[in-house]
Formats: sequence, structure tokens, C-alpha cells
Amino acid sequence: MVKDRFKECRTESEKTLYEKLYSQLYYPSPRIYIGGVQVNMALVPYRIAFIEVTTKDKEKRIIKQLKKKKWHVQFYDPTKIVDSKKCEEYLMNEARLQPQLQITEM
Repeated sequence: MVKDRFKECRTESEKTLYEKLYSQLYYPSPRIYIGGVQVNMALVPYRIAFIEVTTKDKEKRIIKQLKKKKWHVQFYDPTKIVDSKKCEEYLMNEARLQPQLQITEM
């Protein structure tokens, strides 16, 4: 069963990312732990973890840790996805995430 977990988002960038992913028919999971790493937003069925940028050393450690669990990591700058348009550009260009097909009734 899919739950709306918007209230679990703590920052504006997380809320924007959640809303954009949800509007594209993905079901994001905010604030989960994977292999001891806190992930800001995750697409669990696709094994994609969205994490705020940090130091290069920490990013390497995070990638190594999540790669062991067969997850793909996408780092994002929270200042660059504060509005819906910039968040959509990030998802399309940097994360290479395509919107899900929408089913319409006939």
C-alpha cells in the first residue's frame, strides 16, 4: 500500500523534490536509512537514492556503502531545486529521470 509521506519531509528542497516526483507518478520515500546511510529521498522500487551534496570524501563513502546494497546515488544541491521548474530540470537532466506514463481513461 502506498502512503503519502509528504509530512516526513523536513526541508523545502525535500518537499519540492517529493512533490515533483509524486506528480510524475513516482512514490518517493523521504528520510529513510539504507546500509547505515540516511537518504533524503528514495525511489525504493528503482533503488535510487537522492542525497544532499556534502564533502567529496563523504560522497565517496556514501556511494561505496550504497553500491554494496545495489543502489544508485544522485547528489543534489538543495539551493538549486527550491522551485518546481528547477527541480524538474534537475530530474530530467542530471538525474535522467523520465516522467512515468500517465494512463488516461477512454
